Amino acid sequence: MAVRDKRTEWLRVKIYRGMTPLQRVQIICSLNQTMRDLSLADIRRAHPDWTAEEVQRELRRRLLPRDLFNKVEQARA
Repeated sequence: MAVRDKRTEWLRVKIYRGMTPLQRVQIICSLNQTMRDLSLADIRRAHPDWTAEEVQRELRRRLLPRDLFNKVEQARA
């Protein structure tokens, strides 16, 4: 995690407060997509022989709580 000083943090908060709710949601969506892309790249690097479905299953396993993952997998079966 990045080191944050008080001045930088104050500036960040000021910028976020000046944004519309839509702009903040767009940032969240962008960060979420970046996290998914990085996770997919990591899975593919670790398992180059996996099919696209196996890669997606592993992504679901990483992102979902265990109970929800199990329910999703049962529903997909």
